Amino acid sequence: WSVIFWRKFTSYSSPFFTGRISAPSNIVLVPVKSAKPENQKAIRVEWLDGVFVEFDKLATLGDKSRIHLKIVNTNADDCEVDLYSGNLTVINEKGEESPIVSVKLGSKFNDRRVTALIVPDLPTEMVIEVSKLQSVALLQLKDFKNNIVKLRGLK
Repeated sequence: WSVIFWRKFTSYSSPFFTGRISAPSNIVLVPVKSAKPENQKAIRVEWLDGVFVEFDKLATLGDKSRIHLKIVNTNADDCEVDLYSGNLTVINEKGEESPIVSVKLGSKFNDRRVTALIVPDLPTEMVIEVSKLQSVALLQLKDFKNNIVKLRGLK
């Protein structure tokens, strides 16, 4: 059993534990600043009627980059999103198209096609993995009903 206490105290005893647990009384909490600048305007674009795509961050790990997005449904009813990786376009900072390695939508993960039910007022995470890039000049999403959304200048 491990016990964590965040209050200042000198010792603690329990009828279930015969020893004593001591913690330092001089704990200092340091606030952590967000990696994203606070003055950066969030990129949010309407894709379907009442369904929005929000850019969260661009992360690079090794030779891959991940574009993190959130799909937000503001309607009263659920909405199904069905995506094929061949209908997604990522243009890098050099104007070159970057091939899609994989797509994650909610809990579904595939290199070709993903579908997810987007519940109202509950952001659903979407991650697009591509070869390493510095920034995204253009991200275009197109579903099977030919609904298109474009996001530009993602860093």
